Amino acid sequence: MVRSRGAGIAGLTIAVVATVVMAPSASAAVEGAWWAPGPRIVAAAIASTSAPTTLVATARATYWVNPATGEMAPTGLRSPATAVAVTAGGTGVAALRDGSVQIVAAGGTGPVLATLATPVRALAAAGTPAAPLAIAATSRGIWLLRPRRQPLRLVAGVATAVIAPVLPGLPWWALVNGRLYGSRDGTVWGAARHTAPLPPTSHILVELGDGTVLAAEPSGLVLASSARGLVPDLQILPSGGLAGVPEPTGLTAVGSTSAYLATRGFATLLTPDDGYDWYRAAPSELPSTIEAVASVGPVFASRQPHGDVVAAGPARLYIHRLQSLPAPPVYIGGTATLELAGTAATTFAAILVGLSGLALLGPRRRRSRFTRPV
Repeated sequence: MVRSRGAGIAGLTIAVVATVVMAPSASAAVEGAWWAPGPRIVAAAIASTSAPTTLVATARATYWVNPATGEMAPTGLRSPATAVAVTAGGTGVAALRDGSVQIVAAGGTGPVLATLATPVRALAAAGTPAAPLAIAATSRGIWLLRPRRQPLRLVAGVATAVIAPVLPGLPWWALVNGRLYGSRDGTVWGAARHTAPLPPTSHILVELGDGTVLAAEPSGLVLASSARGLVPDLQILPSGGLAGVPEPTGLTAVGSTSAYLATRGFATLLTPDDGYDWYRAAPSELPSTIEAVASVGPVFASRQPHGDVVAAGPARLYIHRLQSLPAPPVYIGGTATLELAGTAATTFAAILVGLSGLALLGPRRRRSRFTRPV
């Protein structure tokens, strides 16, 4: 199904222990099903945001959706959107088919930021409701869009992806002609150093809360940032028969080290540890094809992170509610010593097995963020 570099039985044992002990919000549990059915709409794009509601674009209209309640509200845009974004403060931005990029307020539409000559392929936004900053990716480059100002082209070329920082202090990122570009403030951009270009059609890019960057190629190869730039991390294997390799369709970050990958063929995959390990994320509850995926809510909060992962199936949305795993049990009475001794022995044995396997496999490469995005 999937292959991740440096993964084996021993490594998997350590990964599972680390997931439960160190990252409770990364593989969050839900009561009952992992994924719950959501609104019956066929989504073409979903905006990731730390706000409680998000924009969902379909082939005919664009809606505000609250994943926690399942409520939907039309935006009133005059035509369908090709790309959507929502700031942390809840300000929406939508790029329409005619090239116009418009503010979308919760109670209706807002001003048009700009009308570009080519349709927008991807959109990212940040800033306050009074002064939003939007970056649009088009076939002619990436553009800076601000209220009451002329659009400014920042990088020329065929732009396929752009993402805003998920936390203060992290950079913006974009793909232009397959090359990775970064910016500290969204206004001045430069090519990332020591990074080989991706195929020009690559359009899937995400930044985790710890600064790790993940990208996916149409061939099913997932790359992750390291001290050597973007390096191969996961190769999705063929799903069987004549289907070929499932194509990645989206990536969304959940917390500091976790991400969900949407595919056409393997539903969703989850990494809880910056891409070292990947797992099928409850495929029995999802259709095999997921066209888009996004995280909504304060999934990067330093205290009690929570929110939802929204996945777009062929006929409806699916919602996964992030929750913390239960706290370790507290033992009282005469069995406490025996219970704790058994737990310690089991954990120690698992660690020994894992370390032995890692010694055979060799050291894993060191994850790191790009120190100089521009």
